[in-house]
Amino acid sequence: MNYALCHPQEDPQALWRYQAVDSLYDTAIRALEGLDGSMEKGDIESCANHLGEAVAAISFLLEAVDVDAGGEAGRFLYGLYSRILERLSTVLVSRDRDTVQLCGRYLVHLRMLWRERVLGASQVVGAGTAGPGRDVARGFSGSPCRP
Repeated sequence: MNYALCHPQEDPQALWRYQAVDSLYDTAIRALEGLDGSMEKGDIESCANHLGEAVAAISFLLEAVDVDAGGEAGRFLYGLYSRILERLSTVLVSRDRDTVQLCGRYLVHLRMLWRERVLGASQVVGAGTAGPGRDVARGFSGSPCRP
């Protein structure tokens, strides 16, 4: 585990960034779950609210990517976030729940990779709302590569 995560006094800015990214993933995933449920119920106002929340969180994640420092991985991540936003831009008109669920699975997978590879731990001390028994991704299980 990254030492700064356990001892924020060592690098409070790093801890803040880690928690912010983790929280943005949680927000986007929760919003897409809400969007999916609202689409199922036919509640257009709720759909619009959830979609707006998801797009905002994903847009912040997109802007946080440092393409220059991140190299190929940064470019891939930037492209993936951009594609997710592009796909989500049509879901209210098309009522395409499969697209919402696919985007949710991608974000769940990206959050898992963030926690394991970037943070070096499967559980982040004090980050986000997820933790043992409190994962926000109940509705989007499975690989994004297989619907």
